[in-house]
Amino acid sequence: MMVGATSWQIRGTYLDNVHVISDDLDFCELLVYTWDLSTEELLIKEMDAITQKTTISVHLPTDTLENVKQAVSFFEAFNCLNLTVHPFADFKGLANYYFHYTQNSPKNRLSLENLEDNLFMEFTNYLGKEKNKLAITMDYGHLLYTGDSVEHFYNKFGPQIREIHFHGADKNNAHIYPNKESLEGFVQFIKRHEELEKTPVCIELFHWPQTQQLVKELKAYAG
Repeated sequence: MMVGATSWQIRGTYLDNVHVISDDLDFCELLVYTWDLSTEELLIKEMDAITQKTTISVHLPTDTLENVKQAVSFFEAFNCLNLTVHPFADFKGLANYYFHYTQNSPKNRLSLENLEDNLFMEFTNYLGKEKNKLAITMDYGHLLYTGDSVEHFYNKFGPQIREIHFHGADKNNAHIYPNKESLEGFVQFIKRHEELEKTPVCIELFHWPQTQQLVKELKAYAG
């Protein structure tokens, strides 16, 4: 199992976080939740050192589609496992950009993530049969939070899943440490679907001691 974690583990820059986690993990998901001059300048400064230290995936900006486009253009210069994008309410704009990018810029994969609301399903319904052309970042923790069936999600999108986000959830919060039932359920889910065993799994907790402990538990369960 290829296990990574987000770049928000300690207070500091992207590179500071990579230095902390890279010895324990297989990749780092860079959380780039907006795109502005300070973000761009920091990444220009740090990316060479980051890519020498670890494999990366990228969580793209969540605020505007225009910022997504700018971030994707920046990361075109680097080899990324995956580029995760949230669905936006501008379905037409998102669909036009997604399919134009995937048809013309195949270097890095662009994948759509399911959230804690219905926007993902509304967008895939909007696409109709075109939804079968999407690459998917499956957020397992979001499915726990909403109470949706992970098997139903897999049955709809299994061959399209390119990255998995894992964290615990209850009725009040997501991105919490998973309980024993959630952890064992996740491991069994991966084992039932052997083709997912090589899919990158990103732990989306934001406190390094918790993340480090979950890595150990996850790998122990996975064998």
